[in-house]
Amino acid sequence: MRTIRSFVVIGVLVGLLGGVTFGIKSASAQDGAATYRWDIFQFVDDEPFMEPFASGEGGVAYAYAQDGTIIMLTGSGTFQTDDPTAVTGGGTWTTYPEHGLRPTGEGTYTVTDLISFVEAPGTIPPVIGDTIAERTDARSGLAVMRIAYADADGNPAGSGVLTVSSRLAVGAPASMFVGVTVTKDYVAYWDRFEPVRGVNANRANFHLIPDTTG
Repeated sequence: MRTIRSFVVIGVLVGLLGGVTFGIKSASAQDGAATYRWDIFQFVDDEPFMEPFASGEGGVAYAYAQDGTIIMLTGSGTFQTDDPTAVTGGGTWTTYPEHGLRPTGEGTYTVTDLISFVEAPGTIPPVIGDTIAERTDARSGLAVMRIAYADADGNPAGSGVLTVSSRLAVGAPASMFVGVTVTKDYVAYWDRFEPVRGVNANRANFHLIPDTTG
């Protein structure tokens, strides 16, 4: 009986280790090397909610935790699919209590490495412009990145995982969400506010950066 039990335990451990190894490989595996830019964006124009309008830099997005506490993020950066550490960028963070206006914390965050990125179908409709990059380079997708937080004084303030999701308006799967979720140490801001017309927040996108080395 002891021999059988030991065999089962060893088999479970091998399976778990194999799963971890497979997860690491699949997270970093890509069909080809490419560089992308990500943005929490805002609509920019003289009248941003009157068509036509365009996506531009400098947006904000909100996510909330189990108890209703809120985190507000800004941010942009780049990553390379063939090198998890070839990342740039980050942004600012501010936390608020549920239904509260007085911040409970604030500072900046920096992206430290890419965990995974999967591009998805989708394009920008003709009525929407793009001031971030070429509109034909806009992409839907899901990126997961590790980040390091600093407080307003520049001191370390924890670490976490940032998830950025872009669902472009034409042809993207309805199962995707738009915006960001994030963790900060043991707190998961696991849900986000749905972007709505008339509120210039809670939107994110990607742009493929063309390879000009050839």
